[in-house]
Amino acid sequence: MEVSRVWWIVGIFAVTASACLAQAPSAHKTAPPPAKKSPAAAKSKQPEWKTLVQQASEAERKGNLQKARSLLDKAYRTAPAGENKAQVAFQIASTCEKQKAYDEARRWYLQSIYDAPKGPLAPQARQRMRSIPDSRRPAAAGATAAGGAPGGAKPK
Repeated sequence: MEVSRVWWIVGIFAVTASACLAQAPSAHKTAPPPAKKSPAAAKSKQPEWKTLVQQASEAERKGNLQKARSLLDKAYRTAPAGENKAQVAFQIASTCEKQKAYDEARRWYLQSIYDAPKGPLAPQARQRMRSIPDSRRPAAAGATAAGGAPGGAKPK
């Protein structure tokens, strides 16, 4: 009798185990392959800040400097640190310069240098920063670009 009881228990266990396995998700099933992306979808998968910079360039080309500036501000906030952020700061400075907001342009050129001091745009930013008018130091009445009095006259 002992042998028949053992076989009876083994049979119950086998039936219970097979019922449990039938209900559980199989680990051997493979997931469906990922959908292939079209080339157009792959191109549109660029970072948000790059898309914003492109939109800003388009707005600037159309003459809408205010919209371009707004888009560039958003791009700067989302751009990764380093040369990417410096590039956006440089473009903001350039847009400010076109708007004749020279103090703001100077600040953004300086920010571009700060973001990537050894980056490819740093020398250009330094040069452009020096070339824009400085509203903090208005030229003295009658002073020349060389810093002297008109006509080379020396004060007494």
